[in-house]
Amino acid sequence: MENSCHSGARLLTPGGGWARLALLLTLVVSSVSAGPVRERRTHRASAHQRHTSLDWQITQQRLRRSEHYSSSSSRGGSSRFSSTMGDQPDEAGSSHSSGRSSRMADVHWSQPCTGLARNPRKKPHELTKHILHELSLAHSFLGVFKDKYAKSVTDSKEENPWDSLVNNYTTWINFDFLTNTTPAGDVDDFNAQLLHAYEKMQRLAVGIEQVTLDQALYEGELLQDFHTIETHIVKILCQLHYAMVHQELQPPATVTKEIMGENYRDLDGTSERKMRDIIIVVEYNKAINNLVDTFLKFKEP
Repeated sequence: MENSCHSGARLLTPGGGWARLALLLTLVVSSVSAGPVRERRTHRASAHQRHTSLDWQITQQRLRRSEHYSSSSSRGGSSRFSSTMGDQPDEAGSSHSSGRSSRMADVHWSQPCTGLARNPRKKPHELTKHILHELSLAHSFLGVFKDKYAKSVTDSKEENPWDSLVNNYTTWINFDFLTNTTPAGDVDDFNAQLLHAYEKMQRLAVGIEQVTLDQALYEGELLQDFHTIETHIVKILCQLHYAMVHQELQPPATVTKEIMGENYRDLDGTSERKMRDIIIVVEYNKAINNLVDTFLKFKEP
C-alpha cells in the first residue's frame, strides 16, 4: 500500500508525472479512435481492390490469348472474324469458362442496386420519371460521343461521321447475345416494357464491358468515355430494378457474361475488334433511343 501511494505521488511530480499522465490520456484516446482508423484503412483497401480489378481482368485476358495462340499454332492457324464471329448458343446461366475466378462473376451490372424496399403507393408514372432521368443523361452523352467515336474508328472527314458509320458498317450483321432478348410484348404494358428493358441493358452491359477492357488492354484513347457509358448503364439498370421491385417483378432471364462467347472476346486483329465494337456501340445507341421513346409513353398518370 505504501509503495502504491509513492507511485501515485511520483506520477504527479512536476519532474515527470504530468508527462506520464499525458501519455496515459493519449493511450485512452487512441483506443477510442481505433475503430474509425481501421474503417478508413478498410475503405482504402477496398478502393484499391476496385481500382486493380480492371488490371486483373487485363492480365487474365492476356493469359487466355497466349493459350489461344499456342493452341492455334498447334492446329496450323487461327480462324478469322468472318468464321469465328458466328452466334453462340444463348445459355445465360452457363459457366463453361471454368478457368475464370469466381471474382469475375461478381460484375457490377448484375446487381446494380440492392436493399430496395417496395412502396405500394408508387405509381408507374412516378417510377418512369426516374428511369427517364438516367436515360436522358445517357442520351445526352451519346450526342457528343457518337461523332467522336465515329471519327476515331474511321478517320472520317464527313459532316455526319456517325451516320456514315452506321450505314457502312452495321446494316448487314448483328450479334445474338445483344439482340436475343425476351419479347417486349404489349407496348402499352408498363411491366412488360420494364422486363424487356432490364434484360436488354444487361446484355449491352456485357458487350460494353468487353469494349472497355480492350480499350484498357490496347491503351485506347476512349477508355474514359467507355467508363462513362458503363456508369450510365448501371444507373439505368438501377432505376429499372427499382421500378421492378415496386411492381413485384423478377427478371425474365438470368444474364451473365457467358452470353458473350470467347470468339467475340479474344480477337487478335485490330480490324476485327473495331468491327465488333462498332456493332456493340451502335446497338447501345439504338437501345437508348428506343427506351426513351418507350418510357415517354408512361410519363403521364
